[in-house]
Amino acid sequence: LGIDGTKVPLPRQPQLLQAYPPASNQRGACRHPQALLVGLVGLWSGLCHDFVFVPQARAEQWCAAWLTRCLRFGDLLLADRNFASHEILARVVQRGADFLFRLPAKRFHTLPRRPTNSGRRDEWLVDLKLPAALRKRCPHLPAVLTVRVLEYHIPGYRVSWLITSLTDARAYSYDEVVSLYHQRWNQETMHREWKHTLQLSN
Repeated sequence: LGIDGTKVPLPRQPQLLQAYPPASNQRGACRHPQALLVGLVGLWSGLCHDFVFVPQARAEQWCAAWLTRCLRFGDLLLADRNFASHEILARVVQRGADFLFRLPAKRFHTLPRRPTNSGRRDEWLVDLKLPAALRKRCPHLPAVLTVRVLEYHIPGYRVSWLITSLTDARAYSYDEVVSLYHQRWNQETMHREWKHTLQLSN
């Protein structure tokens, strides 16, 4: 499964302007209602399992945390670097699912590293401790997550990092995990279908 958000322009009507305020940089006749759509989709099937349609001021992370309730045991969730927060990662694991997200540059890089069972130097294990405020607000979430971080480099691009709960490097090889992450781009194609072919704005 994949999770991602997209902005949706809406018809210029008073009720929609009130419910879905325009972006703050819009002025005059350019002011149109705009919503944020965050969808949970099957990256190979194209099926939308669930979605949140909210004012754009609502954070994508809040929507993603809400959508994790739809995950089932054994699901694998892929997402871009905007979603690699302690809360979302913990919620995925708490549902019995796994995650494979891209990491922003240098996030979690100062934490102590342990080698994986592959012996590779471009991947390592890290223990993520949930912040105290999050543990107090969500005591049902696991307090510590053991995750695997992978560093990879595609020629012509900058170095990138992935974070996953698939910690067994023998069962889930480095090359397979890196290749699998790029299936996430199927969601961009689905967003285009929703917005243009299905004319979601209408």
